[in-house]
Amino acid sequence: MAINENAALEQELLDEAMALDAVEAQALTDFAPAGVYSQNSLNRLVRALNKAMPLFGADPIIELEEDIEGPFPPQLLQPLMMIKSAIGDAALENDLMIDLENLVDDRGVMMVTGVIESAAENAVFRSFLKNPQAMDQMPEVAVEVTNVEMEEELPGGEVVVEDDEDILLARA
Repeated sequence: MAINENAALEQELLDEAMALDAVEAQALTDFAPAGVYSQNSLNRLVRALNKAMPLFGADPIIELEEDIEGPFPPQLLQPLMMIKSAIGDAALENDLMIDLENLVDDRGVMMVTGVIESAAENAVFRSFLKNPQAMDQMPEVAVEVTNVEMEEELPGGEVVVEDDEDILLARA
């Protein structure tokens, strides 16, 4: 009887996991930018993603077999979002910016492809993915702000002392 209960519980968990996968796929499709994409540009993106996927311990992505008109393929959007999130976590979004809103045509796909290729080869990004805790343990650098006073001698021999804040306010 315990075997039947375990089998039933296992099947219930599998059904729930499949339902969650379907909800996630639908959410990705609803969120995805839409456009017209050539097979060539999408497969260049796939090859770039496949350079980055081992860094995440993920399986390679299969190349597409046709052009797509409509929502951006969820099987590509999901790893893009994962990489975009990791770039943000590594604080590299200024250097490696992925703008998903531009994924409306082949030009946008090629721009993202370049960022993914750069990320896959970026030493800081690769190091972060190997040891994300190391980035959190880096010491914070304290910056001390000092107030500088300037002396200015006027033509009549009078000395005026101004601090840097007064000088900046006078320029505004």
